[in-house]
Amino acid sequence: MVNELYDLYEDFLVRIFKILYSNISINLDWINRLVMEHQLKLRSILGTIDELRLFSITKRFVEPIPCSEYSVALQLKILNINIEKIKEPILDFGCGSKATLVHYLRKIGLEAYGVDRITNDKLYTIQTDWFNYELKPNYWGTIISHLSFTNHFKRTHLKKNGNYIKYARKYMELLNSLKLDGEFYYTPNLPFIEQFLSPKNLIK
Repeated sequence: MVNELYDLYEDFLVRIFKILYSNISINLDWINRLVMEHQLKLRSILGTIDELRLFSITKRFVEPIPCSEYSVALQLKILNINIEKIKEPILDFGCGSKATLVHYLRKIGLEAYGVDRITNDKLYTIQTDWFNYELKPNYWGTIISHLSFTNHFKRTHLKKNGNYIKYARKYMELLNSLKLDGEFYYTPNLPFIEQFLSPKNLIK
């Protein structure tokens, strides 16, 4: 597999450099054919990888596969949430398609809501993008984000051209939407922005 990929890219680059160092003018049709040939050969090689056979070879783009939702018990344990002391109303920011935690909290009598782009619109869940969801100031008693918003924020922060400013603004909007003594439980942590927070901000 590795040798095949090496040979493929070596051949691709050699053909490009040959024409660049020649006096022949570069024709757009030639470039298109070269790229198309390369893509077809690459697709043929990658098609031998079992994991990639999950995806249809007839579709132009790979379909997104959302992460499986974690159990309620695991989320509460990881985030160290004490149900008996949790403050309402509760927002699960990135609740997942099934909104498992939201359903559980409501089942035990707590006022809980969820937001996610892959969930369904119901009385207590909203299907929308994080950045399109408007947060009311001083409204939420508890916000929960388990491996969702802050996970993407951290990944974006590490990218060379990541849109970290957009995430930082939403993060501050989340903090400002908490009531006095409200709590924001999330993982992973965000040390690159947490260091600038006021001591009054309670971060879990």
